[in-house]
Formats: sequence, C-alpha cells, structure tokens
Amino acid sequence: MFSLKLHYSLFALAFVLGTACRQKPVQHMFWTEYQQQRLVHYLDSDLRISMPQEEQRVAFIQFYLQRVKEEIPDGINSVSKDSLHNLTDRIGREYAFKTYGEGTKVAMRPVYEKWTPRIEDNFRQVYDELFKSIGRNDADRFCHCVIANLKKTYPDSVLIPTPKEQLLAIRKICDNESKRSH
Repeated sequence: MFSLKLHYSLFALAFVLGTACRQKPVQHMFWTEYQQQRLVHYLDSDLRISMPQEEQRVAFIQFYLQRVKEEIPDGINSVSKDSLHNLTDRIGREYAFKTYGEGTKVAMRPVYEKWTPRIEDNFRQVYDELFKSIGRNDADRFCHCVIANLKKTYPDSVLIPTPKEQLLAIRKICDNESKRSH
C-alpha cells in the first residue's frame, strides 16, 4: 500500500513538473490593445486644444504611439517621469522635423509655457539640430542669443509655437551679433 501511494505521488509530481516544463514562459505584454487605446484617448483629449485639426492630431498620435512603443517596449510605467518627458520632447521634435521635411504644415494653437530648464533645453536641442552644420561653438552662441532674445520678449512664459515672424526677427539680430563677433 505504501509503495502504491509513493508511486501515485511520484507520478503526480512527474506530471506537474512535466507540464510546468512544457509551458511557455509568460511574456510581459504592456502594449495590449487596451493600453494603446488608453494612451490614444489620453493624447487625443490632451491635444485637442493645441492641435485642433483632427487629421493632423491623429497623424501625430499614430507617430507618437509607434515611437514610444519602439523606445519603451515594456510600457510607460517602466521608465521614470523625467525619462518619459525627455522622450516625449524628443518624439515631438522628430515629428516636427519629419513634417517640415515633408512640407507638411501642422496647425497648432499657440500656448504660453512658463520658462523652465526643460523648455530651454528643448530650444537648445532644436537649434543644435538645425545648426549643427555651422559648428558646435557657433551653434551654441546662436542658440544662446535666440533664447536670450526670446526671454526679453517673453520674460515669464514663451509662446509655443513661437510666431515665425518673431523667430525671423530674432534670427536677424543673432546673425548680426555673430558677424560682429567674427
């Protein structure tokens, strides 16, 4: 009788271990359809004011979702808020350069953003990308000039996107300063 119980227990243990070994490991799948839809709905509601044209908003959201899934395959909760902010800024810049390169004009309703180190860093990164061909020191000087002039015009909060005419006027000022320093 004892051996029958032992035999039965060993058989049960072998069965459990055998089926456990054959099971595929559980994969962490953050980007389920549900999670993607939650992000899409959040972005859509958040961007309605600043990006009023639905077609352009949808195109941006699709671009953003694709890029954020590539950059954070384990989901938004797997990175810090600072990293997520930096990634969001970078994806926004990528999209701006992409649409500009394609000749697409994205209609955005301007909003005032309080000057923060993050806002300044975004301007610096945009100007680094735009003027990398003129050399690092010249690009840094030009960027510093642009930010200083924007802060004269907008001492507390900057208008984003900044009107093109205003950026062109500041560019002239900074070009003249650059010529005088050379």
